[in-house]
Amino acid sequence: MFNIFRKKHIVTDRNECFGQICNALKEVMPKELNDLILKEETKIDTLGIDSIKYINLFISLEEIIGKELEEIVDSIDLSSIITVNDVVVLVNKLQNTK
Repeated sequence: MFNIFRKKHIVTDRNECFGQICNALKEVMPKELNDLILKEETKIDTLGIDSIKYINLFISLEEIIGKELEEIVDSIDLSSIITVNDVVVLVNKLQNTK
């Protein structure tokens, strides 16, 4: 919650990015994803994620993206996120936006 104290660590390796996104999803949805193995093709809508959990997900991904949520919120189109891979693609895109 105290983002000013967090060191930004931009993840450029795709596998590491995927792993951190999976970890973030499991943090945001521990009950729903307790024993589920996430894959790139896992459909987000099958996970039971809602708008509040999406916000929490992107807050937890701020460190990977290297930007605060307020800076990137206008660049996030939740309707374009269908799979976990789509989150990876979006994170990579957000890392490279100014």
